[in-house]
Amino acid sequence: MRYLSEWKHYALTAIVAFSVYPTSQAIADDAYARESEAACNHIRQCASTQLENIPPEYRDMMRQSLDAMCQSLPSGNAISGFGPEHKLYAPATACMRSISRLSCSEIMDDGASTPECEKLKNMSPDSD
Repeated sequence: MRYLSEWKHYALTAIVAFSVYPTSQAIADDAYARESEAACNHIRQCASTQLENIPPEYRDMMRQSLDAMCQSLPSGNAISGFGPEHKLYAPATACMRSISRLSCSEIMDDGASTPECEKLKNMSPDSD
């Protein structure tokens, strides 16, 4: 499950996370919004397969957490100038796309990452 926090870290440190449930058509047509929604849905699907391994009394709580996972990211609307011309836009989009391509076993691996997400992490102002 650490990979879920790593994925959030990449998006948050780059300060480029969009709400994955956009309300305007302009945002809905955005490549980053589409890729981040696809990545989040893929991660949720992979995590959902693990629910059968936890006690029944915790499953509902975990399902609620998974359902709210993407919505907990900050809205990109607060990021002035973030769009296709922003220097982090293409790397952020590539990172989200690469997450969607990982297998569920790779996502659940604590050390999992992708070259695209590492590049984004290294470009962010808060990178280590």
